[in-house]
Amino acid sequence: MKFRRLAEADHWLDDNEAKRHPVELAAEVHKNFVFIHPFVDGNGRVARLLMNLVLMRHDYIITMIPTILRMEYISLLEKAHYEASDFTNFIMDREIETQRELLRLISGKIEQGSVSSAEVSGPETLLQILKTHPGCRVPDLSTALKKSRLIVERYLRLLRNQVTYHTSVIL
Repeated sequence: MKFRRLAEADHWLDDNEAKRHPVELAAEVHKNFVFIHPFVDGNGRVARLLMNLVLMRHDYIITMIPTILRMEYISLLEKAHYEASDFTNFIMDREIETQRELLRLISGKIEQGSVSSAEVSGPETLLQILKTHPGCRVPDLSTALKKSRLIVERYLRLLRNQVTYHTSVIL
């Protein structure tokens, strides 16, 4: 039964991937996986990994859910059994807040002078773009920075690693 529901969820994802906003899609994938609940343990962790995989496939950064918001997260996920919009909005807010946290970290790193002068121009420009265009995707950042997609992804990975190091998250 659960494997059939997983297969149906996979078909749903194939049918809806191009039709839905990536963050909305990621929240829906998360919710659907948790509701199927195929494992005895670890369903939430796998659901968050799948959510972040969907985001990364669409050139978004991963969404982090701080442990301080765990109760709200669980409550909204339970409420999503009959009304999913609040959970979807929560995930959207978390995506934006994750971007803001990355911006704060890189901004602080630049202000503290811990970034070499060779590194400053890229992240500093990236910071300005993301401040004015939250939700900007990697291809757009690549074009705006006149850097390869790989360079932009390296900057974002560096920022994600810093946030992961400095922030306690649910995983």
